[in-house]
Amino acid sequence: MNNTTETLVRWAGRLTATSLAGMLVLIAVGHGGLPDLRDAPTSVVVEFIATVVMFAGFLIGWKWELLGGVAIVLGFLAFNTTELLANGAFAGGLLPLFILPGAFYLVAGWLASNRSQQPAMHH
Repeated sequence: MNNTTETLVRWAGRLTATSLAGMLVLIAVGHGGLPDLRDAPTSVVVEFIATVVMFAGFLIGWKWELLGGVAIVLGFLAFNTTELLANGAFAGGLLPLFILPGAFYLVAGWLASNRSQQPAMHH
């Protein structure tokens, strides 16, 4: 693949991450800030931590795609595993979209690492 594909995938990750991060900030502001987790059920605490990991991945992926992608995927898996165990179903609504920037970042990072490992072509 060429640099154009890598650039498009990288920017797809950045744009989806920025959109979802903005949505999380708006939700937090709309709820009056971060939740008080002192008396929250364990599942809520774990899902909050998983969301923070995904949010961190959104930001980290701007500089280090592979690391950001791994953080997003791990946070996503932790959130959905907790949701499945606590409520018997995977998270719905917009949460399935949260995997998109992780996938884009992982592909962009993979393309970049493959490009850097290819020997230079001499004519």
